[in-house]
Amino acid sequence: MPDRADLARLRREMAMLRQRQGQMRVDLEALKAERARYAALFEELPLPTLALDARGRIVEGNAAARRRWCADDEASLADQSAFALFGGRGRVALFEAMRAGATPDRAARLIGDLTMRCDDGHPVPAEAHLSDLPFGAVNAAEFQLVAVERPDLASHARERTLYQSLIDSSAAMIFAFDLDGRCLLANSAIARELGTSRTALEAGALPPAAASAHVFGARGSDHEVLLSGQPRAFYANQPGARGRSFRIDKFPLRDDAGKVYAIGGITSDLSDRVEWQAALQAAVARAERLTYHDPITHLPNRAYLHKVLGSLTLQTQPQPFALLILDIDDLKLINDAHGHPAGDAILRATAGRLEAVTSAGGFAARLGGGEFALILPTEDLAETQDQAARLRARLSEPALLGTGALRSACSIGVAQFPADGPGADALIRAASVALFRAKSRGRGEIACFEPSLLKVVDRRSRLMEGLHRVLDASGFRIAFQPKFALHGQNRTLAGAEALLRWSDPDLGEVGPDEFIALAETIGLVADIDRAMVTLVFEQLARWRRVGLRLHMAINVSTLSLASEGFAAHVIDQLREHRLTADQILFEITETALMEIGGSARDGIEALRAAGVEFAIDDFGTGYSSLRYLQELPLREVKIDRSFVARIGSGKPRDEQLVTGILGLAHSFGLRSVAEGVETVEQFDWLRRAGCDQAQGFYLSHPLDAEAFEARFLSPVD
Repeated sequence: MPDRADLARLRREMAMLRQRQGQMRVDLEALKAERARYAALFEELPLPTLALDARGRIVEGNAAARRRWCADDEASLADQSAFALFGGRGRVALFEAMRAGATPDRAARLIGDLTMRCDDGHPVPAEAHLSDLPFGAVNAAEFQLVAVERPDLASHARERTLYQSLIDSSAAMIFAFDLDGRCLLANSAIARELGTSRTALEAGALPPAAASAHVFGARGSDHEVLLSGQPRAFYANQPGARGRSFRIDKFPLRDDAGKVYAIGGITSDLSDRVEWQAALQAAVARAERLTYHDPITHLPNRAYLHKVLGSLTLQTQPQPFALLILDIDDLKLINDAHGHPAGDAILRATAGRLEAVTSAGGFAARLGGGEFALILPTEDLAETQDQAARLRARLSEPALLGTGALRSACSIGVAQFPADGPGADALIRAASVALFRAKSRGRGEIACFEPSLLKVVDRRSRLMEGLHRVLDASGFRIAFQPKFALHGQNRTLAGAEALLRWSDPDLGEVGPDEFIALAETIGLVADIDRAMVTLVFEQLARWRRVGLRLHMAINVSTLSLASEGFAAHVIDQLREHRLTADQILFEITETALMEIGGSARDGIEALRAAGVEFAIDDFGTGYSSLRYLQELPLREVKIDRSFVARIGSGKPRDEQLVTGILGLAHSFGLRSVAEGVETVEQFDWLRRAGCDQAQGFYLSHPLDAEAFEARFLSPVD
């Protein structure tokens, strides 16, 4: 009979057996879980993968393998011989690899130069990787075979080479480690820093942690990146006397499913940071100067002016000041006549004079074109006007250039802070509106801002919009003012002057004196003149068909004559409407003749060669010289209405002036036409003085086409 000691020993052994049985159950469950995990990974592998038994028969094949070998399901691959899937040499290589067994480090064996066979008979060059399977991973399976098509390998190799070349060209040190701490990637900068090679690093030959921590960082930093799942920056110092500092940026690398599989890093040497920051600051300063300064005059530009005005107006206790915006009136003429280098020299001379004005206080800027701005520390409007007048006189002095001296005039608009605007935008607008008023008065004028000027600017803006609308809709119309020949006691119809008319639903009737000047400013006058030529020629063609042939005068801008294609448009329209060129006379104002350039002269010559005639309009109001009467191919001189209105005033000099103009015209062989004839006394005097033609309200108001046709289809007594 067993004693108590035996019973106690038996109980202990039974307890140990139960404990081992429990551990075996846990190990079995772990094995099942590991097998399930392997099975899931096995199925999801993107490359064709097979599980083989010791004889080389297929136990399982993943989805990629079934697609590669044209199998519809797993059963159609199972229990086949893997040797049948490869060509002759491949079978031998596979057999030898299986017979050799595992490598000492259990690494996969590479079987190269294979030919995979598909059910459709299409051979595919490939290579395979054979490795041992963990015990129990797949029932009865001992090997795992992964097949890789050679085109994929070649593409992968090219991408790897390109990628490696890119990262090797970087001065920064770039690396990646897997989650087990193996180096997956290192660029040449790291190899140079650590005194080794990329191949050695990627093969696992890493320097001691103490010697490489300034490059790769501490292992704990990897854990921090893994825990946060976000990039992190770390700093490290190189051990030893060199004392270099480094910044290490680490970040998680994720696969297509979003799972972290490695830690990437970029290490930058901060030793030259001070020099780099100095270079950066210098570059920023250069960029800021280019951003806020004008390259021609080196003055601050519009953006800088806006900043300065904002600073002055947003102070807790802002001080009053004046803002002047001035424009060089003659800059375009100087550029056209002397070239842009001369215009740039005028800009620089103006900038220098403005800087001299602000040397005792103030701020100067160039806004663009011929516009400048000036801030003066003054609150009295009368004092500001006096300073503006002195500035205008200073800027009108000749500027000495390499080829001589050039004189220019400037117009100035004045605004006061805070009276004319609370902030930068409002002040600039106020001064610009005042400048617009000054320029509308003529050259070299000064104007101060008044709230009523905003209505003028608003109308100008509405006129601009309206001009675009009327051009798009072909909404202009033509009125015709008859011109009469003066012969003895009779007057006969000699032709007509075409007058452009515009009636806008919002603006009402808009006169050409208002919209033509605006059109010249905004670049629409050539389009308007083309539209007018077309309308007039269409009407002349209609009258020709009913037996009325007229000589027609048309006002045209020198800008249109200089524009590309205008002369060709006129000639084409003459041909299209079967008109003769000698029916057409283009009128150019005397003031415009003073600004005529080479392109406009070319346009005049082309039209004159086609037979079109030209006239000086408003003669006597500008600064014409005999040179223009002699050089330009003119046919007619029109005496301005302001001189005609003085006939019969009782002042002999008024009538003598008209007599002189008539004599001058006739001496050059030009036809004389008086415009603005409104009384019988004026008409009789002009006829006796030998004026060739006349027009005006006394003779006839402008008529629309129907009224003109009804009145003048038959001769006028």
